[in-house]
Amino acid sequence: MHQDILLQYQIFLAIAPVTAVFLTFLAAVIYNARRTVKTAYPLFGLCALLVGLIVCNALEQVTTTPAGTIFFAKFSYWFLTAIPVVWFVFALRYAGQDDPLPFPRILLLFALPLLSDILVATNEWHGLIWSRTDYVSIGPLLTLRVEHGFWFYIAALYNYALMLGGAWIIFRAFLRSSGVYRRQASWILAGVLFPLIGNIVYLFKLFPGLVKDYTCFGLFFSMICFYIGTFRYRLLELLPIARAIIIEQMREGVIIIDSDATILDLNPQAQKIVAPKQPLAGRPFADVASLCPDLYRVCTEMMERRKAGEKSGPDGPPGIELSDGETQRYFDVECLPIIRNHGSVGELITLHDSTDRVMLLRRIEQLAQTDELTGLYNRRYFLEYLKCEIERSKRYGKALSIGILDIDFFKRVNDAYGHPAGDAVLARFGEILAASLRESDVVARLGGEEFGVLMPETSARAAYSVCCRLRERIEQQVTLPLVAEEGKIISFTVSIGVAGTEGSHVLDVRDLFEKADKALYRSKNEGRNRVTLWEPEAPD
Repeated sequence: MHQDILLQYQIFLAIAPVTAVFLTFLAAVIYNARRTVKTAYPLFGLCALLVGLIVCNALEQVTTTPAGTIFFAKFSYWFLTAIPVVWFVFALRYAGQDDPLPFPRILLLFALPLLSDILVATNEWHGLIWSRTDYVSIGPLLTLRVEHGFWFYIAALYNYALMLGGAWIIFRAFLRSSGVYRRQASWILAGVLFPLIGNIVYLFKLFPGLVKDYTCFGLFFSMICFYIGTFRYRLLELLPIARAIIIEQMREGVIIIDSDATILDLNPQAQKIVAPKQPLAGRPFADVASLCPDLYRVCTEMMERRKAGEKSGPDGPPGIELSDGETQRYFDVECLPIIRNHGSVGELITLHDSTDRVMLLRRIEQLAQTDELTGLYNRRYFLEYLKCEIERSKRYGKALSIGILDIDFFKRVNDAYGHPAGDAVLARFGEILAASLRESDVVARLGGEEFGVLMPETSARAAYSVCCRLRERIEQQVTLPLVAEEGKIISFTVSIGVAGTEGSHVLDVRDLFEKADKALYRSKNEGRNRVTLWEPEAPD
């Protein structure tokens, strides 16, 4: 029997030095990768603690005095209680690589292990960890046999809770992952099983005759699995680098500010957008007010609305318009809080170049408002604008007049020269109208050869005079840049009807439009190529 037990200890002592050397080498490799691998520090801690545990365990066996044996047994306990905490931190870092556990919480996790370490150091006074200790000689070795006190089970329960909690975190990461990420998580998950199985076998005496605890070797195999999972796939090393490259090269501008409104970082695109020649990192965000006032205003408004509990509007992110003197650019701005530990620790500002979309929307809006052939406004826009002007005219007592123009005998142009010639006449007519009227006047093609002119703050008599001059100019335009057939020039005239709001009790768009249309009808009936001002018919 003693020979079997001695063999167990001899196997341990034979393997321990090789394991300790290998783990020391592994710890050095992991430490060198600490700047790129997010889990390097807890992995390094696990290696260091495991080396300490194996060395103390080995020294406990080879020491020939009871004082030396109990000293190294107590010292190894410090490593044993720290390993589950560091393992739990590793699991958290693995599952949430960019959200490190705050240092105060890490210290809190060490509170109960530290108390257990103090109790084991003073065990002779209370027996809470080991209620009884005996020294048994097995061949040349002096071994410690103990009976556990009640605090030992409390500490063991805490250690198991941390180990199982970390295992559950890794298992959840395994379930959420796929592809290469799942293979990586499989290695990490396999590493969890070795120390758990080894410790359960030892505590519950599942192998008859097993006296020596080999849990530390289970942890050794765990470290191999963790190393393979972390470094073979290199995901934890490449992910932060890949993310940094993506942020650096993305077309969107990204600005990060802290809770003190200081610019912590920004990518090259944001630097180019906001201040191409002035470094912004490390400066107060308030400096943006002088460099890019619209961006500063929009961001501060969004932050203030969020603090007031207001939700974002349904129209999407606000936009800003920027110019570098040569080109005009448009950007959608989003300002999102950076949440850490249920509180905001800063802001993430993104600027998305929406110039193409804005220009497309403006083009669509322009097409919806304008006539494609002449470039003038269309009937729909003209009537909507006229409605607004009539309301303004009523509110402020301002004059308002419109003219409806119709090209005389336009059908003859189409019949004689074809529709391309007719289109050219319409386009030329539109050019003359646009060039002959004020910027405040609204000119539109109402349909076919009919056009409309809206003249705000213009009396009917003044509008009549304007239209008379316009008619004369069109009549005198005998040379057009259009030759339908050699030696033939197309010329045309126009009939116009004018109506105004003053003194006519205009009620709405339809009323004013009808009056101008009646005046146009008179112009056509009285021989065309003339202007008629609508006037109330005299009562019979």
